Amino acid sequence: MCPQLSTVIKLADIFDVSIDELVGRPVKAKEIFFHNKELHLLCALAGTLSHKEQKALSRVMKNYFLYLLVKDLAESKT
Repeated sequence: MCPQLSTVIKLADIFDVSIDELVGRPVKAKEIFFHNKELHLLCALAGTLSHKEQKALSRVMKNYFLYLLVKDLAESKT
C-alpha cells in the first residue's frame, strides 16, 4: 500500500527535504546565481574546466578572499 500524496508532502516538510530526497532520488545541484552577469558566465565556464584546472582556480579565489579578509582586519584596527 502506498502512502497518500498529502502524507508524503507532510513528511518532506517535517524533514525539510524535497519529495525526491525523501524517496531517495538523486538531488540536482542548485544553480548558483550572481547578479553580475559576467561573474555568472565565468562560473558557468569554470564548470567546463578539468579537475586540475578547477583546483587551481579555487586556490586563486581562496587566496583573493583571504587577502580581502586580512585587508579588512588591518583597516578595522587603524
